[in-house]
Amino acid sequence: MASIVAIWATALLTLLVTLLFIKMLVIKDRYPIAILKSMGFTCADIRRQYLRAPSPCWHWV
Repeated sequence: MASIVAIWATALLTLLVTLLFIKMLVIKDRYPIAILKSMGFTCADIRRQYLRAPSPCWHWV
């Protein structure tokens, strides 16, 4: 029983951290998002940009 509770708590914590990270990215990039919207990109286009898997060519420097 305790292991089931621990699994659920871990899953909820992981979900919370992921959602907060995405929210932080959107808040940080709200001005570029506004520019993309003014250029005609849809909300779905912008959402796809933030939720897609990173490219294998992406290098953190």
